[in-house]
Amino acid sequence: MMNKKNFLLVVLASVLAFGYEISLNGFFENLNSAGIPQGWVRNGWKGYEPACAVACFPMEGITGNVLRISDVQSKNGAAVNTDFYPGRSGDSIRFSFLARGKGKARLRMYFKTVEGEWNFASPREFAFEPTAEWTRFSATLPVLNGDNGETGSFDVSMETSRQGGELELADFHAELTEGVFRGENPFPQNWTLFCPMDANYEPTVEELAAI
Repeated sequence: MMNKKNFLLVVLASVLAFGYEISLNGFFENLNSAGIPQGWVRNGWKGYEPACAVACFPMEGITGNVLRISDVQSKNGAAVNTDFYPGRSGDSIRFSFLARGKGKARLRMYFKTVEGEWNFASPREFAFEPTAEWTRFSATLPVLNGDNGETGSFDVSMETSRQGGELELADFHAELTEGVFRGENPFPQNWTLFCPMDANYEPTVEELAAI
């Protein structure tokens, strides 16, 4: 039987999270007939019309191919998106990629529910300004629930934010760390959570009276 001290100090102060790399073809290989890499697509939102140019090509010193967004004529910019991948609220995605170009750019995610319905564009994003030199950027963004319910999947969007912008990407990686807890609401104040707990543990009358 656990004593009072052990009951109040039940377990580890932290829990190791599990992370794994998402296979989103970050070397931009296996091009389709339109020259776009497998697992990626030009964003077809009407606000991005007329459509930008998307091209992939090898470059010395770069592993795999470079993905280039250019000829951006829309005042809203342009974007390329990945396929959707499993992810739930409480998970976090760490991104690392090489970029160069001009203008403003951003990385953001879009969500679908566990039933596959649209679940909103994330309000959390990573904004950056590429230059003429290759630069390594890193960012971590959370998976969130939306108004339509629990999120079950997400995609990644790489966007140029302005007309005339250009963006080149290479060596793109994303690592998902599964959340220890689900949801994004904070834990109530003046409460303490001790976990994990033995599912069969039953406190004594004295232990309950001492809380």
